[in-house]
Amino acid sequence: MRRVLLIIIMLMVTSLSALTTVSSEPQNDGSVNTISSSEIWASDSPLDGDVIVSSGAVLTVNGDITIADQSSILIEEGGVLD
Repeated sequence: MRRVLLIIIMLMVTSLSALTTVSSEPQNDGSVNTISSSEIWASDSPLDGDVIVSSGAVLTVNGDITIADQSSILIEEGGVLD
């Protein structure tokens, strides 16, 4: 019984760690950035490059983002731009 409880707790902790939210800024070097979990852009920043928000990922933008020419944000089916 203890072993089952321990396994359940370990699975819960592992599941919660996948839900972490990362605070970062958009890239400004012309590269491609694929977001595969939750990410927050909280400051005013330029975006130079392409961003792909994968299925199951969330990109939250709380600042003003200036998007350079030829740059884009692609939201895949199941991804969220908030």
